Amino acid sequence: MVKRTRKLSTLLLAGLLCMLGAGQAAAQREPEEGTPQAPALGTQADDPREIPGVSYQIEFVGNLSDEVRAQLDAISRLQSETDRPPLTEAALRRRVREDEKRLTDALIALGYYSAKIESEIIKGDPVSTVELRIETGPAFTLSDYTLVYEPPSPAGQVPESAEDLGLRIGMTAATEPLLRAETQVLRRLAETGYPKAKIAEKKYVADRRDNTLSGRLEIDTGARATFGALTIEGLESVEEPYIRRIVEWPRGEIFDQRKLDAIRNRLARANLFRSILIEPAEDIGPTGMLPVTLRLEESKHRSIGAGASFTSGDVGFGGEVFWEHRNLLGEGERLRIQGTANELRQEAAARARKPNFLRIDQSLLGNTALAHEDSDAFKEKSWTNFVGLERQLTEHLTVSAGPAFEISEIDDGKGDDNFRLIGVLGAARFDNRDDKLNPTKGLFMGADSRPWRSTVGKNTTFWKNEFTASTYFAPLKDDTAVFAVRGRYGFLVGVTTNDVPANKRFYAGGGGSIRGYEFRSVGPLDSDDDPIGGRSVAEISMELRLRFLESFGIVPFLDGGQVYDDAYPSLGEDFQWGAGLGLRYFTAIGPVRFDFAVPLNPRDDDVDDDYQFYISIGQAF
Repeated sequence: MVKRTRKLSTLLLAGLLCMLGAGQAAAQREPEEGTPQAPALGTQADDPREIPGVSYQIEFVGNLSDEVRAQLDAISRLQSETDRPPLTEAALRRRVREDEKRLTDALIALGYYSAKIESEIIKGDPVSTVELRIETGPAFTLSDYTLVYEPPSPAGQVPESAEDLGLRIGMTAATEPLLRAETQVLRRLAETGYPKAKIAEKKYVADRRDNTLSGRLEIDTGARATFGALTIEGLESVEEPYIRRIVEWPRGEIFDQRKLDAIRNRLARANLFRSILIEPAEDIGPTGMLPVTLRLEESKHRSIGAGASFTSGDVGFGGEVFWEHRNLLGEGERLRIQGTANELRQEAAARARKPNFLRIDQSLLGNTALAHEDSDAFKEKSWTNFVGLERQLTEHLTVSAGPAFEISEIDDGKGDDNFRLIGVLGAARFDNRDDKLNPTKGLFMGADSRPWRSTVGKNTTFWKNEFTASTYFAPLKDDTAVFAVRGRYGFLVGVTTNDVPANKRFYAGGGGSIRGYEFRSVGPLDSDDDPIGGRSVAEISMELRLRFLESFGIVPFLDGGQVYDDAYPSLGEDFQWGAGLGLRYFTAIGPVRFDFAVPLNPRDDDVDDDYQFYISIGQAF
């Protein structure tokens, strides 16, 4: 029987480095002796074609699978540096020898422990050929995997077999899953009270008789620990009692690395810190308690900003300015004051948030806004106020509710009406998108339910409900192509359309709705072709977002929808459709968007323009 024992620190680590980083490392390596260097500007060799050297091409010879051939091609220095030929044949031979070792380690990392590589340089004029004859041999399989704990750890709480670590007897004995299993052993121990566990010895034995690999890990669990005292360092303007309330330090409980991860995530969501470092002490105390230090570096808490947009038609130029403080009173309180304006509507608003109000997953919200609008749909002067609670139910799901009060003067073309509305605003949001301004995957769903009652002027009671959803899919596993779909569905019950304040009706059309139609122009119209609004709405939008040259994108899109006077929409019936093409320029703060759209089924009597275009920051949805 022929056996070969390798220390994992040499075999596995070297293999993984070859798989993951050899190509990058080679690119950063100092030039080898005999390799031509770029001449100084102004010399006779400014043209790279005039740099002398032994030009060559590389050929892999052997019965290689497509996967193996692709990996060898990716990490081969010979392959990556064909445009940097060595000056001499001796330098080329050194490069070949280095590549033989690199590729052999890579094959071992893939489970080919009997791999052999032979090389030959076939001289040619003007290009020589480096031929690498590769015999991978059979892929070795995992025959046995043993875990030994010393001192013994609690049975049933730690991995006890290969299957517990995601390994399978009979699988290809590649490096990556074996290294991942080692990491997982220590992680699982850190989750069950053993934060100082370490691998005392590891043995991997390759048996060439049956092409198998057996593994054995001996693990020193160390003493079992509980959470000790927490020390917090680095705070400047954020109050320490507030941080301790967020942390909810589990002193005295069995040490569990997952609890530290949860603490780090809660602190990250506070948006108060540039860096968060949680460091357990080096040694466990004599009582079994492990002190922990939390090192924080605060980020800037104030910011100002501005944005601009342009929409063809009546909306015209628009802009936004804001000022925000994210730690107003020392406990993460957020205050945002902003003003938005375009040629139809102007609004000044203040929004406040008190996080961790009464409980760790709850925030107190307060909003107030003054608005003025003079559009074809209605004229409005209003003051709106809301106070409520927001609860985070899961990582991606939040709900909110609270009372609202609005004073408004509305003219919908039939005379002025004054309203004093009292209502309750309820909302739910699910959002697991990877990026709010430029999502490439994930799902957003929102639901709003708002019962209103007017106490002055028109005595009216109605209930407005709206649901939105958007999803994103990247079939190529990157952002070069992304399918995006959005839907909107809303209905309003309780009264007729004329009894609903015009600013509470449903409208559609415009850059964030059905592109190709003017702002709010889709739906019922009066005798002057001005929009009336309705009691229900349905919309759908589809985009194919194609990215090229890293910073540019092109987006064909299709939008459709309709506003109805009925209480509930008729899905697909009488939809107005618009289509167009968008351009994107990607920046650090999000994509700059330019969309050009035309109505596909414009209404008669020249109600709809031939085209619309929109310029703003961020995707349409």
